[in-house]
Amino acid sequence: LSLGETASMDIARVRLALDTLKKLTTTKGILPVQNSVVLDREDRTDAELEKIGQLSQGNVRFLSRRMLENAFLQPEALSLVISEEDGRTHDAKKILDILDEFQKSETGIDAAARKRVASGALWADEVRADVVLTELFKLCTENRVEFRKVKHGERMAKALLKFHPEAAIRLAEEFVPTLVTKVP
Repeated sequence: LSLGETASMDIARVRLALDTLKKLTTTKGILPVQNSVVLDREDRTDAELEKIGQLSQGNVRFLSRRMLENAFLQPEALSLVISEEDGRTHDAKKILDILDEFQKSETGIDAAARKRVASGALWADEVRADVVLTELFKLCTENRVEFRKVKHGERMAKALLKFHPEAAIRLAEEFVPTLVTKVP
């Protein structure tokens, strides 16, 4: 069951998705059915996150960072994937310099993220990583390669595990609660 794009889901659409999920997972069977999901936090307020958590009875959880792509903002992992995709070598140091420039120019930062960063949150957790990755791929490859979340996501996750296992573990820990099914 695909939820599609979830950033703009209002409470009514969340309720519809939760009702559908409940109907699909309340049938009796030999094995318990998993009915939890982890979503990107996106631009949701703390109040919205809490409301959705209550409506789902804790079965919808949100990443601590803005979106999954934020975990991929690691220069070595990006270097590997961009180099493979482009067929040319892209140095991790150069990618780090570009990310630093994006941070200084506030590429992918909106007012809410700026406020969270000013309060101590990490830029790499709050920035619109989809925007940053799109611009990074275009800049590094001179528009030869376009970032695609689905196409590059699995490769980015593998590269993250290779170069930054601690970041991959942090990400995996956010998904663990959805893998544990409550047994009645």
